[in-house]
Amino acid sequence: TVGDINRVTADRNGVVAILADNITHLPFGPLKTMTLGNGLVVNRSFDQLYRMTVIIWSQVIIWSHILNRVIIWSHILNSKLI
Repeated sequence: TVGDINRVTADRNGVVAILADNITHLPFGPLKTMTLGNGLVVNRSFDQLYRMTVIIWSQVIIWSHILNRVIIWSHILNSKLI
């Protein structure tokens, strides 16, 4: 969309290096995918509330989080007691 960054480069002494390319974003939201300068592809998945649920680097899942309302609610209750 208009105004989103789709490429990041660095210029050092006239030599331009691509740090990230093919950058995509969720509508009105965070970065969704990008290709790093070394060729690794980063994909991030989000739920409907834009909470990140999975990060995949070149087809390898490096972080995954499943939200559980019971755990979140108990965590909020326990943190209030402390």
